[in-house]
Amino acid sequence: MRWTKAMLALCISASAAGVVGQEQVGRNLRSSLEQAEAHWLIGTWEHQDPDGDIVRLVFSWDLGGNAILDHVVAPGRESRGISARDPVSGRMEYFGVDDRGGLATGWWSFDADKWVLRGDAHLPDGSLVKIASIHTREGKDSMELKVFRVGAQGEMQTPPLLTRRYERRR
Repeated sequence: MRWTKAMLALCISASAAGVVGQEQVGRNLRSSLEQAEAHWLIGTWEHQDPDGDIVRLVFSWDLGGNAILDHVVAPGRESRGISARDPVSGRMEYFGVDDRGGLATGWWSFDADKWVLRGDAHLPDGSLVKIASIHTREGKDSMELKVFRVGAQGEMQTPPLLTRRYERRR
């Protein structure tokens, strides 16, 4: 009898959560970004190095529009990450890992033409690097990516460590 009551309580809780979830439709990360016209980053982007190597960035929706997955593939390097909005702070958090054992955490800010990721990169050797990357829309199908070291006071140190232009692939 106890098991049946517990299962009934669980089913009622799950149903209530489903109703609350339905009320939140339109308030997820995807809807917020589309309303702010900041969803342009979603898609597949490629950069070709002068030696012909391709670097591919893929940003895609997941979990009903509540998360963005990213997948970066470069010669001899690969990483994956997930970004989602913290329901308490409202801040868009990032967590990523690479194929060499590196780990990155951070947070995004964005507007209609620019996405900025700030955070910490823990390298496989255990060292910590504070970084910032700026993705700037340069047209409907192009963007510039700049990566900076970040100083102790939070300032982006110039010149950038990396500057690349990416084109959208359909």
